[in-house]
Amino acid sequence: MASDAQPLKFFGIDLGTSKCCVAYAILGPRPGNPTPIVVGYRPDANAQPVDSIPSVIIRKPGKKAATGTTLFAFEADKALSRNQVKPARSGQTVFRSVKSELGTGRCYPRADASLNTPVKVWASLIREICELTVAAKGPEFDPRQHPTVLTVPASFGLAQREETLEAAKQAGFKVGAEPGLVQLIDEPVAALIDTINHADIDLHSKAEGSNHVLVFDFGGGTCDLALVEFRYDSSQPTDIEVTPLAISEYKQLGGDTIDLEITNKVIEPQVGRQIASGIDELSAKERRTLRDQIRHGVARRLKELVNADITNLPKDKFDSRQWDDIQVRQSLTGVSYSAEKTLGGTATLSGEELFEIFLPFFNPDPEADDVILSDSSKFPSFAKLIASTMVKAGMSPDELDMLVLHGGSCKSRFVPWAFNRMKEDGFFGVHCHIIESPDQIASVARGAALFGCLSKKYGKPYLKPIIPKDINIETVGREFVAVAHAGDPLPLTKVIEKQLFLSKDRQRQMVIPIWVGNQDDGDLQLASTLEIPTEQENLAQSHPVVLQLDIDTDKISRWQFSLKGFSPLPVREVPNPWTSCAAGDEIEKLQGTRRAIRDSIEKGVVVAERLLADEALQAARAGYSEEGLALIEDILDDAQSNYTAWNIKALIHGRRGEDSKALACHEKAASLAPDNMILKGNYGTALVRDKQHEKAIAVMREALSKDASLTYLHSWLADAFQGLDNIEEMNKELEMWHVATQRQAIKQPDDISALEELVITARRTGRYDLAEEANEYIQRLRRTEDLLAGPRHG
Repeated sequence: MASDAQPLKFFGIDLGTSKCCVAYAILGPRPGNPTPIVVGYRPDANAQPVDSIPSVIIRKPGKKAATGTTLFAFEADKALSRNQVKPARSGQTVFRSVKSELGTGRCYPRADASLNTPVKVWASLIREICELTVAAKGPEFDPRQHPTVLTVPASFGLAQREETLEAAKQAGFKVGAEPGLVQLIDEPVAALIDTINHADIDLHSKAEGSNHVLVFDFGGGTCDLALVEFRYDSSQPTDIEVTPLAISEYKQLGGDTIDLEITNKVIEPQVGRQIASGIDELSAKERRTLRDQIRHGVARRLKELVNADITNLPKDKFDSRQWDDIQVRQSLTGVSYSAEKTLGGTATLSGEELFEIFLPFFNPDPEADDVILSDSSKFPSFAKLIASTMVKAGMSPDELDMLVLHGGSCKSRFVPWAFNRMKEDGFFGVHCHIIESPDQIASVARGAALFGCLSKKYGKPYLKPIIPKDINIETVGREFVAVAHAGDPLPLTKVIEKQLFLSKDRQRQMVIPIWVGNQDDGDLQLASTLEIPTEQENLAQSHPVVLQLDIDTDKISRWQFSLKGFSPLPVREVPNPWTSCAAGDEIEKLQGTRRAIRDSIEKGVVVAERLLADEALQAARAGYSEEGLALIEDILDDAQSNYTAWNIKALIHGRRGEDSKALACHEKAASLAPDNMILKGNYGTALVRDKQHEKAIAVMREALSKDASLTYLHSWLADAFQGLDNIEEMNKELEMWHVATQRQAIKQPDDISALEELVITARRTGRYDLAEEANEYIQRLRRTEDLLAGPRHG
């Protein structure tokens, strides 16, 4: 690094989901704030410089694993656009949008050893970014040799932030070597820093009083919001005082989302006409290969072409919505879905079709239901995102002075048009300026470089991070004690006294449920639960408890409780509690399975198919059904006779409401293992859903006759007989189901799932008193007895 006597370079690297950007700022003897400079890169020797690098890596396999070739950034993007990657399989030969998989525990067991985890992929990309920067500017511009600020989504959790830093370390950055040498900054905050330090800000800001500014960062893979208050203040060294107020929750909503919807709604119906059997009848491998190529190549390019034509529309034609006359084409030649099968012709997209895909996100009602896309995924509208961020600061959207649009997806003319319509409708105040960041692609990198540079210049963080949500402790009687508030700057230390007490005599343990959100609005989520031994035996009810909460700038919260008159108890850490809710059983199972998969990979052991199948089912049960389906189809690509995988695929289709596909998969699983009565029983339940009642009865009765432990099949038999209007047989099956569940509840009296099944059977057989009794017992089991008491109960 240069000495303090020499000008210092400070780098900012925007690690985007689809594109990355690098900027630097120089701190020298000249007065005033520096102007950040964006690094330009040539995709090839004859091309004009561009200011972003594709976030993509491909691995072209050789005849042997060791002979494969890895291509990065521009070379990888070029190979994909020319359909030179075969097979083009995500997580095996193609790595895109990996940023969204940091911190999730995901591995890529079928990938080359150099790319088998998201951290390794991200590290390879960061290393390539640095080497491309050196090639463009010279060795003295290697970001790894200078203070660098890396960008992350505002609500990235601790695991995601740690893996970002680990990737930087693997790429050659000296992470942790010196304070401030490698830092993270939230992306919309970085865009904001660039905006308020740009000369054009004076055209839109108030010279006197406070300006409330919201950055709407709509990029390739995420949509991030940051709300700040700033005012000009000549008494400050920086001449400006900036106070963070709120940041949004992490939303994996961006240009990738729009591309997927274009693929599903517009292009696939066109492509389907070229495939005699239809896309849905292709093999799993063929279908995913085809969809990946269409989404990232054809759909994205069509979207860019439509947006370019709409940008060139005269204002009067755009205002009169004459974009429906725009239609663009993109060749499908070379797009393949197997070694022998390729597409031809062209795909088309019109301006009106693109507008219709954007339109649900433009709903100005913040109370409206979430947008449901064609793959059943749900996202909030832009109005809901903005309102939910503003409320954290106790504000409403009509109090905004400025809305700053940033990110590549905001370059679509439809986005500012929609926000201006929302302003006309009163969602924003008439005084609100809707502007673009100085550079919708590079402002995050520019702002990150400025943050490092100006923090050094003024000897303190230019902008402090904040807590995005209130943090509360649940106490007896479902009452909450607030311990920190949204907008509190970090680092933070809070001491809570005279508000927490032991709730009973001789209390041996304190159970501390930590909730995030605003309790007045009913917006509370359980983030974590601490269980802390008191280490005392004879304390009385209402003995005072003191809490010291420390949260550092990395957003790690440290909780230390002490009983008055005794030494403090050991510190407990809760990472970034506001970014997630407490992990349920299915999430914990998924995380455990992924740890086992990663252990196998790190030991160089082949990952067991059973582990991979478990990961697929657990991902679906944890709410990631699309991911689960892709994982199980990977297994079936390699092992068509794996009956366990077919059964899991059926279960995932069932969770997605795809009953006909579930039936076909259950039938396949049962045929591959004819002596497995669990699979046969599952096939019978799928037949019930398909209303093939007589066949279902025969199949399930055979399963029960060979395995009497499958008592849950009585409930399905009851449904089948009900479908045939055979009430007598239906009641017989219900009675047998009830007897079995009652027996199980007696055998395992503290098993909540067994008791819940007993409640169902009791109600279906008319035993309502028993159902109520069982339900009350369930509530008693769920009630926590070791909560602390709050001020009213202390």
